[in-house]
Amino acid sequence: MAKVTGVARAFRHPRYASSRRRAVVIGACAVAVLVAGGCGSRQSRSDIEAAASSSGTPVAANDSSGPVGGAAAGPETTFGTAPTETVASGGGSATTVAMGSGGAASSGSAGATSGAAAPAPSSSSGTSGGAAAAGAPIVIGNVSTTSGIAGTAQVPGVRALQAWVAMVNSRGGINGHPVKLVIADDAGDPARQAAAVKDLVENKGVIAFVDDWASQTSQASRPYLEQRRIPVVGGDASTNTWFSSPMLFPYQPPSDIYMQARLKALASFTKNRKIATIVCQEAAVCSEQAASTKRFAAQFGFQVVYQGQGSLAQPDFTAECISARSAGADIILPVFDAATQRRIAQSCDRQGYKPHYNLSAAIDPDFASIPAFEGATMSMGSFPFDGTDSPVVREYKDALAKYTPGQVAVPIGAAGWASSKMFEKVATMAFTAGAKPTTQALLNALWTIHNDNFGGVVGPMTFPRDKPPIPSRCLATIVISGGRYTAPNGMAMTCV
Repeated sequence: MAKVTGVARAFRHPRYASSRRRAVVIGACAVAVLVAGGCGSRQSRSDIEAAASSSGTPVAANDSSGPVGGAAAGPETTFGTAPTETVASGGGSATTVAMGSGGAASSGSAGATSGAAAPAPSSSSGTSGGAAAAGAPIVIGNVSTTSGIAGTAQVPGVRALQAWVAMVNSRGGINGHPVKLVIADDAGDPARQAAAVKDLVENKGVIAFVDDWASQTSQASRPYLEQRRIPVVGGDASTNTWFSSPMLFPYQPPSDIYMQARLKALASFTKNRKIATIVCQEAAVCSEQAASTKRFAAQFGFQVVYQGQGSLAQPDFTAECISARSAGADIILPVFDAATQRRIAQSCDRQGYKPHYNLSAAIDPDFASIPAFEGATMSMGSFPFDGTDSPVVREYKDALAKYTPGQVAVPIGAAGWASSKMFEKVATMAFTAGAKPTTQALLNALWTIHNDNFGGVVGPMTFPRDKPPIPSRCLATIVISGGRYTAPNGMAMTCV
């Protein structure tokens, strides 16, 4: 996975006007915590909807294939023998990928592979054991931000979806129905988000969206999705809109519930009890996370003794580390992107200050090898991405190794896989062999979900008919131990 770096250089570049700079910064902050309990921005829903409605930008298509994330994602990606096409959303980079019979993919992602491919996992529910899928295709869409600073962090979530589609099709599809995936990059632009969603539904035949990673822009398409009654199953779940719409089906808890479960889990993994929060100053989500920590700390036996702020572009956090140590903090809870969390640990380590880190789940793959992070904890709304040999984790890592080689297992990828497996279960119920896949059939299946953890990939959740979801109240926890990611609780989650 490419690291979120070069933030300061990006902000100094003359092409960034002040409004664009703010949007990029907010996007980077949101990504830093989007798998850590909900994000928000000071952009109002009305502002975003106004931007979307004023856009006359068309969405063009042609028949070339391309990678998720544009040039940053590496060389062209293809799957199997199915045709591919590209959707260009208002001039921004975008991709459509139709998945075929499970041929290997070349994703070009930076970093080491997640290990040698293990024996192929057994067929999951709803697949036909490798027979050619001859039924009507299930056409699903994904409109995410997969370019720019925010996109770099979000790409692993979309790649997990690609690996899932290739895996399912290699097993004969879902009840004999092949899955076709259409992807568009909104480039962090709300107007492009809204235009792409509309195009994929009206011109590409998409009946549902799966695993959308659009932390800056997802609200722009909400009115259309609700009007046309098109569901979105899983995705970043990073704004409150995910928990207030009957057409959105998130994989993880909202912010306050997340923080309670995070603190409950933290209390079981360390005897330290004095917390310092160090959060970004560029976006509302950062201060909201700090306030949430302070609001619930005492409930789980903690005391917040220091609350500091810093910038994503800040090269050194020595002052904040000294202040936290002087206040008696033995835990640091940072709300930042991976690169900034790394700089905080480096700054504190230079002072001989070695607190317990309760990390945001937006991490770099090498965090386990950083001595300052030994013993660190992190919690996530999906299953633990590593550290246990459960069938869920094995299937996820095997699929990455086979279909998106080079993409390592990370928390955002696990969240993408969890969203995909949620869709797999409801699609298996909705689309019987020989049936025509429809949006209404999928909605009917979603509304049967009651206290369901989808085979252990998420905490239990319920989707009432035509009402907002009743989300999970549970998190999985990873601990860095011995230079490795471990899951001491296995697949068991901490719930509140």
